[in-house]
Amino acid sequence: MKEELGLDHFEGRSWQGLHRHALMTMIAYAFLQHRRLAYAGRKKKNLRASASANHASRTSRHR
Repeated sequence: MKEELGLDHFEGRSWQGLHRHALMTMIAYAFLQHRRLAYAGRKKKNLRASASANHASRTSRHR
């Protein structure tokens, strides 16, 4: 995980530089988590919508 976010790329020597790099890494992680959760929510919503549409179309055929 740290390789994907760039945490292993820090080679600076100052404490302030480490804090800046850690902050940017946390921002990148938060962005990626937000995108992942938004995609998962959209996927669930689409599954629910298609399932209810399929159920509605099946009931109309049987009448």
